[in-house]
Amino acid sequence: MVNDLLESIANDFQGIDDRFWSFAIGLWHDTFPFHQNEAAGLDPFQQRLALHLKAKVTDNMQGWYPAITRLILAVQGPHGGPPIIERRSAYVILGDLFYDQLRTGLPKLAKDMPDKLSDYLPPSVTYDLASNTLTRTYIRGNQRQTDLNALQIGLVDL
Repeated sequence: MVNDLLESIANDFQGIDDRFWSFAIGLWHDTFPFHQNEAAGLDPFQQRLALHLKAKVTDNMQGWYPAITRLILAVQGPHGGPPIIERRSAYVILGDLFYDQLRTGLPKLAKDMPDKLSDYLPPSVTYDLASNTLTRTYIRGNQRQTDLNALQIGLVDL
């Protein structure tokens, strides 16, 4: 049911300016808490949802909808914090899985279907194919880049 709710708002999700922002960010943080004291690993519900999201992100990188990548980029934020979390909590595992998929999937999507690329990014995020970099612009104009090629992500096995 959670995956259906997320998918139903994903295609035109506007990030923090979206009417469903509070719902989406609340659901995300309740499901994948990002506090330093969270237990390592995923519980069965988190694992099942992560598997579903992984499949949907794979679909997105092939040009299919719903554009769940758009929503995840908005609520998960740039890779690596803040906050900096050292334990392999559900939030960290999902972030690593997601950004690992983007590292290889976005260049292919941008080359094969450049007209569709913006469908999978929230308005606050841009993608540069030449550097394989995502740039998130915050409300006050601050920017944070995620160089997908530079990420040090180990194998994520759900």
